[in-house]
Amino acid sequence: MSYFMLKFLLLAVVCLSFSCNNFRPQGIGASDTESQTKPQNSVSPDSLSITEDPLPEPPPPQVTDTFPFPYHLENPGEKFKLPGRLNEISGLSISGDGAMLVAVNDEQGKLFYLDKNTGNVVQEFKFGKSADYEGVEVVGDQVYVVNSSGTLYKVNHPGEKNQETTTYRTSLQRENDVEGLAYDKAGHRLLIACKGKAGEGDALKEKRAIYSFDLDGEQLMKEPLFVINRQEIKVWRHREKSIARRVIGYLDENLADDAFGPSGIAIHPLTGEVYVLSSVGNCLVVLSQAGKIIHFEALNPDLHQQPEGICFDSDGTLFLSDEARGGRAEVFKYRMK
Repeated sequence: MSYFMLKFLLLAVVCLSFSCNNFRPQGIGASDTESQTKPQNSVSPDSLSITEDPLPEPPPPQVTDTFPFPYHLENPGEKFKLPGRLNEISGLSISGDGAMLVAVNDEQGKLFYLDKNTGNVVQEFKFGKSADYEGVEVVGDQVYVVNSSGTLYKVNHPGEKNQETTTYRTSLQRENDVEGLAYDKAGHRLLIACKGKAGEGDALKEKRAIYSFDLDGEQLMKEPLFVINRQEIKVWRHREKSIARRVIGYLDENLADDAFGPSGIAIHPLTGEVYVLSSVGNCLVVLSQAGKIIHFEALNPDLHQQPEGICFDSDGTLFLSDEARGGRAEVFKYRMK
């Protein structure tokens, strides 16, 4: 091959290489610098418009109500009006001998012993200063009272000359809005129901909690014993709307389906189930001994305008108390079927 032919071939290779390096497809518009610093397939995040579809909500829990609820709440066996000084009755229990009902009235710092068949006040006496008292429970010869900010009072020898009151400041606060108090004999503990904030953390948001107070160690357990999910309440209430209560015609259609805030709590003496009363949403919920909702009852607003207190007699007779709302406070007595 001649010198000139070789020189021609080398020149052709150089030209071809230069042409390939400078070729740019139409529409990309990237500079040489960008070509060197960016991968060919990279895309600027600013050039994208990302639309995220919302995650689907989990399906609501299914409920099956096979619980043999043992009361006709539409038809109390008896009811009686209370004297005016109990118009704000906020807690209800039964005396150790079962002869009388024991009640507290908001703000007064007094214990009231009532005839359980008439509602007449048999005895009353002061145990503490004025406060927002919400729950009362008799344990043997002692009476426990709780206020809305979580302070617990133990009244020893109530009504006697040597009566004394011991105060326990728990970790619960006003924002928890404590309203219910019950005695769990099997666990020798008190159950404390919160109408307001259930506790700290996202897991307890929009839920309602029941805490336990150990009577042996005289301390509140840090974590809730039971947590009630208001979304489950919503499912149960919707079920009520779609069947029996719609026929009876007294379920308030204007209530939010998840309206629920415990105002009273008691343990059934024969079965051990936990009955939770709620003036918010006007209903009664039954929990299993493990804390699972097993029954829901909407209360008739013509009977129960503000249910606040609940307790049982030893034979299972149920007592519910209502604060006065434009009338007189009342106690309703329901015998088992």
